[in-house]
Amino acid sequence: AEYMGEEDLNRDVLKSDQAGLLLPSIDFEMVHGTLGGVFTTVEGLLKKTADAMADANPFCGDSAQDQQNAEAFRQTIEKVRRLAEDPACRPFTFILDDIADHSYIGHFDPEHPELPDPRLVSEQYERTPEQDDELGLTHMKT
Repeated sequence: AEYMGEEDLNRDVLKSDQAGLLLPSIDFEMVHGTLGGVFTTVEGLLKKTADAMADANPFCGDSAQDQQNAEAFRQTIEKVRRLAEDPACRPFTFILDDIADHSYIGHFDPEHPELPDPRLVSEQYERTPEQDDELGLTHMKT
């Protein structure tokens, strides 16, 4: 979905355990399964993502490479936060990729969900064999 203003940041989001988040404008991808399941808003998910990244910072060594990686990581966290907080960063594209198809982004007008939502796109696709395996479907016997 492409977000233009505050009303879009307030859309409900149900992110399942299997969903990943992509933010192409800042070249960011949160892999499937990160954060677990959560019900929040677009703004809330951006902030939770930034907070989770800050809490789990893996770059804490003393080498110059660790320091460079830590700075790049801090900059990525700041970019995610700015999408939620800085109107100058809008519009941006917010993609929830759920290999189990259990996630949801709310309609711009919850009172009239039958109306077309011009900024929301839902796509279905065939899972890759790796995604089927991740969900435990490859070895399922029926």
